[in-house]
Amino acid sequence: MKKLKVSLLLAMVLCLLIGGVSAYTELLVYSGNIVPPGGSTQVPVYVYGLDNAEGVSFNMSFDQTKVRVDGVTALGTDFPDSAVYANPNNDTGKLSVAITNNEGISANSRKTIAYITFSAVAVSGDSDLQFVAPSTYSTNFGPVEFNYTYSGQISVRNQRTIIAPNGNLIYGQGKYLPVQVDNISGAKSISVNLMYDGSYVSIENMATPYDGIIIDQGTEATNGKISEEQYYQMINSDSYKEYQDLISIDSPHGHNWAYIYLFIPDGLTTVVPQDIVNIFFTPTETAGTANLTAYGSYSDGDDNNRISPDTAFPFDRNVPGQIVTSGGGVTPGGDIRAESGILPLESSRAFPVQIKGTTGCAGYSFEAQWNYEDLSINSVTLNSSAAGVGVTIDHMQNGTYWGEPKAYCTLSIGNLSGFNNDNWASLVDFSFTPNTTRMGDTWFNISDESWDAPLSHVVPKDNVTIYNPAISVGNGVITIIDTEPLPDFVPSVDAPHIVKINRDDMVHVKGLYLYVSNLGTADFNSSGVEVPVIAELGNFSEKTKFDKIVKVGDTVQVLGLNIDMSAKDYGIDPETTELPQDKVIKVTVNPEPRVVEEKNYQNNSVNHSLRVTAPDLAAEIVAPAKTTQSVLTPIGINITNLGEVPSVNTTLVYEITNGEIETIQIPALDPNGSVMIWKNMTLVTGEYLVQANVNPNHLTDYETTYSNNRVNKTITSYDVPQVKIEMPKDVVYIPGTEVKIPVIVKNVDDLAAFQMTFAYDSPALTVKDVQAGEIGGFYKNLLNGSAIFNGAQVSGLTGDITTATIIVNVSGKSGDTSKLNLDAELWDNNGLEIPVSVTNGNALVMLYGDANNDGKVNQADTLKVLKWVVGIDADNPISGTTRFTQVDVTRNNYVDVGDAMFISQHNVGLRDEYFDIILK
Repeated sequence: MKKLKVSLLLAMVLCLLIGGVSAYTELLVYSGNIVPPGGSTQVPVYVYGLDNAEGVSFNMSFDQTKVRVDGVTALGTDFPDSAVYANPNNDTGKLSVAITNNEGISANSRKTIAYITFSAVAVSGDSDLQFVAPSTYSTNFGPVEFNYTYSGQISVRNQRTIIAPNGNLIYGQGKYLPVQVDNISGAKSISVNLMYDGSYVSIENMATPYDGIIIDQGTEATNGKISEEQYYQMINSDSYKEYQDLISIDSPHGHNWAYIYLFIPDGLTTVVPQDIVNIFFTPTETAGTANLTAYGSYSDGDDNNRISPDTAFPFDRNVPGQIVTSGGGVTPGGDIRAESGILPLESSRAFPVQIKGTTGCAGYSFEAQWNYEDLSINSVTLNSSAAGVGVTIDHMQNGTYWGEPKAYCTLSIGNLSGFNNDNWASLVDFSFTPNTTRMGDTWFNISDESWDAPLSHVVPKDNVTIYNPAISVGNGVITIIDTEPLPDFVPSVDAPHIVKINRDDMVHVKGLYLYVSNLGTADFNSSGVEVPVIAELGNFSEKTKFDKIVKVGDTVQVLGLNIDMSAKDYGIDPETTELPQDKVIKVTVNPEPRVVEEKNYQNNSVNHSLRVTAPDLAAEIVAPAKTTQSVLTPIGINITNLGEVPSVNTTLVYEITNGEIETIQIPALDPNGSVMIWKNMTLVTGEYLVQANVNPNHLTDYETTYSNNRVNKTITSYDVPQVKIEMPKDVVYIPGTEVKIPVIVKNVDDLAAFQMTFAYDSPALTVKDVQAGEIGGFYKNLLNGSAIFNGAQVSGLTGDITTATIIVNVSGKSGDTSKLNLDAELWDNNGLEIPVSVTNGNALVMLYGDANNDGKVNQADTLKVLKWVVGIDADNPISGTTRFTQVDVTRNNYVDVGDAMFISQHNVGLRDEYFDIILK
């Protein structure tokens, strides 16, 4: 990296006290920093959200009675080549730091920018590390403060330490091994989460090392070979996240866990490593090394409440442990399985869940799952052998999984101590009925997916509850069979769902076809048997019979016809009945008395919905509300069929003020079809009423509503456009400033789209941007001397509408001028052009207060005005000239001492560039 020269570094340091540019930025130091008495440590400072910043500066306060600053460095940070300028004052507890980097500082994630070395000057205590404004960063040597600063803390003390168990287990024998803590004198509550590898060791019990420690309720351990899925379910639980908030542990040893809650009424009394709980470990059948990690928190309060992140001190240091075992034991857990079997259609049967190898345990939990598209659950009860010895169901929950046909039942079983299961024993019976006519295999599984009911049995001890997950799991297969093969007739209808009531009161249903499918388990071979089929619609009934062979899974057509019926047969009076009317075609196959024995008679009928309706002709006048006499005004009448059935040929009656009544032919229209009739004309000034009426007197069609057949609209014609756009005229812009020019369309109706070109003179002005206004779909193109922009949306706006805001940089010098011209085209929601009158503007670039014309405003200009006033200088500006206006900042048409005073006030920040008072 290139080195900055001393002069440049000093310039950067000064600039960094002012700032830079970014969107969302942070400067932060974390809490939880620890420095031992008499020792030192490095505290990292982080930044976030910077983009190619030249540097960063910040001020920090600290408690000089607790710590001192020995130095600040960039070595080891994410920006190790940065130049660091630091000024610590250990007498007042203040630190100022400026950091520069020739390559730029960019941080789209939190990155270290500096390490501050703190040394302890006290034996104990806490010091806040408080950022003190200003804290800034620099881009283009311009200052901007960080959006957020987060202060931290450093503590003078030794690390609070928790030590996982260590030791050896000889072949087939277990023993107690301790969890230890260090440097937490006075602790009254301790919470420990011990992660261990159940492949090598199991936990059988826990005990306290002396009488002053109590193992609190809720202490538990889970043995066995825990799957990756079970482990991640655990770490997503609320109890794990509670600890995760207290201390970060990236990769614990093993997937097994023990929660331990301790209560010490008199508090711990030493600061040396001390045993807090003894855990009895036994080997499994596998020899090897089990790695362990302990973490957690403690509280020095007087109550016996469970530790929470709000009241706890986390351990700073976690010392892992190892248990070396020679094997010789067993992995506890036992076995569980779901029974398989045969289930006939239309029958019920109980399928037991059985367990083995957990005799003497107190409880058991598991989840059973099945395909609810195949099986319907009737009941879940204890098997008689379990109920007879006092076993209980303590908790049961049923439900289904989202996105797949899987039902579940989670169960927690209690009072198992008297239930002998040295061999397979039935625990719970699941009664199923087939929920399908499909025959074949379906699944009945035991799952470990539920964390509410983990697949394990429970062994309670005096101080701890031990959970032992099942070692082997057997899933069941239920085979659905048929008892007697029979056909099963299911009718279906292929016919229109929507039909029209015609002007002659007739309703025609064309193409009505009836089908019969065989969904049973046996073919229908007829053998001379004719099966009746009945179709019913209102007062109409059609009967037929079929004797066709219908194999399992086949469908045959049994009837095809057209139905022509009067509206009255449907119970409809077209003159008074509201349309549409929904009717039903009912089809029944093999009605009573049955001529064929079937598997199921519940599906022998089907209803086919039929809507009797009419068209709906809606008229709409498409024309501007305002126009001018100098243009051809578009006038359109749009006729749309909003109904669900076609209309026939009809007529439209059209009339406009001072015009003759016209009758216009309208063609037949399909549903959602439309036709546009144009009657464009030039309108002299005045008000015009346009009227249209389609299907007059309802002669050609019934309709679902007649309310939208007749419409009218008023058009007002003016001698000049009433819609106006006025650009700023005779305005003065200050060099180097930014100006916003809103483009406002005044007195407009239903504005939906526009196209505009703004023209200006360069270099007096430069368009920096054009921002969207109230019309959506905005696009822009910035050119030299012009800006083109447009917008369009599906709904129009009415009133005074801002279409855009032009952002202009005043790039010229005093005396430059520019036009402010606008070409504009406007359209309404129907795509009709809106006449508009545009008044162009102009601007003068002028640096108010620049009396000596040097391009700057300072006290030299104040002196120049005073010399004019007292007659020392004779080049006084002439009234009416640009220079006179430039100096007459009081705007009283005189150059006098008031102008000198205003310029002086501007130079100390009391007036802005237009010499208006700045309100504090």
